[in-house]
Amino acid sequence: MLKYENYDVGQYLDYKSYFSASVPGIVLSLVLLANPLFTGLSLSILTALTFVFIGISSIMLSLNLKKIKDDPQKISARIGSRIEQLQTEIEQEIRK
Repeated sequence: MLKYENYDVGQYLDYKSYFSASVPGIVLSLVLLANPLFTGLSLSILTALTFVFIGISSIMLSLNLKKIKDDPQKISARIGSRIEQLQTEIEQEIRK
């Protein structure tokens, strides 16, 4: 019996969070519909911010990949040669 009571409380909390997220969304959509200039400016700003964050994340990813690529040089020669051997095997399989 206690299990079902907790489930009901959990459902109430989920609906409350959906409601609290939907009210600002509805208000913002009405503002965007009422003022097309605000809509255009906010859309262009959000698009620009999206490209900035994509650029930053790609730079961070490339630095992490470079760090991973340089790691075999830091570890023992035996493991490094095994990694290089696996890379050549993968390249040969891709070419087939």
